Amino acid sequence: TLRDLAHILEKFAYTYEVFSYEKGIKVEVETSSVSEAEYGIPLGSLKVMLHHLISHCQEIYEPKELKFEISEGRQSQTMTEVQLTALIATTRNSEELNLARFNKIMESKLNLETGAPHTNLIKAVLSSLPGSIKATLIGNKVRLDVVFWVEPTEAA
Repeated sequence: TLRDLAHILEKFAYTYEVFSYEKGIKVEVETSSVSEAEYGIPLGSLKVMLHHLISHCQEIYEPKELKFEISEGRQSQTMTEVQLTALIATTRNSEELNLARFNKIMESKLNLETGAPHTNLIKAVLSSLPGSIKATLIGNKVRLDVVFWVEPTEAA
C-alpha cells in the first residue's frame, strides 16, 4: 500500500538526516492515503531514485528541510499513478536555481544524459517506470513533482 511505501521510504531517508547532522537537514516522508490497495512498487528503483534525488537536493538547493508526500493520482484500466511530491526549503537564492533548465533536461525523452550523475540516474529510473519529474518554485521552496505508474497486485 502507499502507507507501507511511505513507511519504508521514511526509514530509508532517515539516514540522510542522521548523516547530514552538521548541515541540519530534516527529512520527512508521509502520506495521507487511506487506500488498502496493494501495488507492484519497484522498491529497489525507488530507493535508488530517492537517494539520488536527496543527493541532488543537498548539492543544488542546500535545503534546511525535505518533505516528501506520497499520494495516488489518476487511474487507468490497468495502472495507477503514484505522485511523490518533494517540498524543499532551500537556502539558495531563487535566481540561482535555474528550474527551467532542470525541467527542460529532465523532460527530454531523447537523451538520458543530463550533465550530472544524480540527475542522470533519476532520469534513468523514471524512464524505466515510466514516470516524470517537474520542478516549480513556490515562495522560498522548490517543489518537485515526481509521478510514475504502478500496477495493482492481488492481495495475498
